[in-house]
Amino acid sequence: MSDTRRPARVLTAALIALTAGACTSVTGLDPDPEPEPEPEPQPQIVWDVDLTTRYIKVLGTCDETIFGNSANGEFQYMYRVSGPGTARTRSSSDYNSPFGASYSRARGELIDFTNRTYTWRGLSSDARVEVRLWGSEWDGPTKDDAMKNIDKTGRVVFEPGKTTRSVRLGAGSCRIELVYDVTWLERQISG
Repeated sequence: MSDTRRPARVLTAALIALTAGACTSVTGLDPDPEPEPEPEPQPQIVWDVDLTTRYIKVLGTCDETIFGNSANGEFQYMYRVSGPGTARTRSSSDYNSPFGASYSRARGELIDFTNRTYTWRGLSSDARVEVRLWGSEWDGPTKDDAMKNIDKTGRVVFEPGKTTRSVRLGAGSCRIELVYDVTWLERQISG
């Protein structure tokens, strides 16, 4: 009796398994799935940059007395602040001309001007912002050999928060630097 019931039990078990499997598709997925919810938009981080030029410091005057002591130098300057979409230039009056305004300064003294702030909004952290400084030092109607309209460019490297930086120009006893503050401020915008 057990020999004839065994195939019937196997057949019954197979039918139950097929009936239970009929509720799912061949792939095993629910034939009527719930729609996936839309992913939440992720906020995008951008950076707002404020760059404020403050002054030019004389690190070396380019001039000496007959006794080898430092004497006042007569400086003219120009700088350009540039970033995505804008570039702004500022200079002493009639820069690089013997008839232009020059500033007589000793080592350690400042060429002071009204601070000016330049701004950019919505930048990436790898945005290219630069400060370029030009300088001339005059000895009467001619420029000093060590500073004849020379220039240097400094990249404003990304660093969150406020920092004070500078671009130095020249070498040895004939040097100036433009000092500026820069602030990189994080802002989130909806994605």
